Amino acid sequence: MKRNLIKFYVQLSIVGILATLGLVALCGEPTEDANFLAVFSGQIAVVIFTWALAYLLSKRWQIIRKIEATGLFQ
Repeated sequence: MKRNLIKFYVQLSIVGILATLGLVALCGEPTEDANFLAVFSGQIAVVIFTWALAYLLSKRWQIIRKIEATGLFQ
């Protein structure tokens, strides 16, 4: 039981960190001398990659089902 709970917390942390990294990448601003379109397209690519990976991992690990079963966020 304890081992599974620790594994769940690690999985939840990984998904949360990926989603947060995508949000931070989206909120960043390029410097004045940077090519705006290149930086913006890079930001969008990072956001799409991290959020897609977080979504796929949460589906694979069934994070929502485990959150509802444990009553973690009530």
